Amino acid sequence: MASQKEEIEQILDEIRPQLARHQGGVELVSFDEKEKVVSLKMEGACVGCALSQMTMKAGIEGVIRGKFPDVTVVDVSDHSSGKNPFYENK
Repeated sequence: MASQKEEIEQILDEIRPQLARHQGGVELVSFDEKEKVVSLKMEGACVGCALSQMTMKAGIEGVIRGKFPDVTVVDVSDHSSGKNPFYENK
């Protein structure tokens, strides 16, 4: 039987191809089993993207909490370091 962390990683593996279509990704930074906190980091074009919060909350967090309603999902991405892929920097 897979651990909860392994199951979360499997969920992310199912989501990653959708993010990759937009040159993005997500990494499982950590899972605190005792506190039930999942820390995720957005990657690639997701960093700094105007839609990254919606992707995290409505997409990724929604799928994880659908299977594990007792967990808290935290986005630990440094979005200020990314380049917004939908707008040209001037």
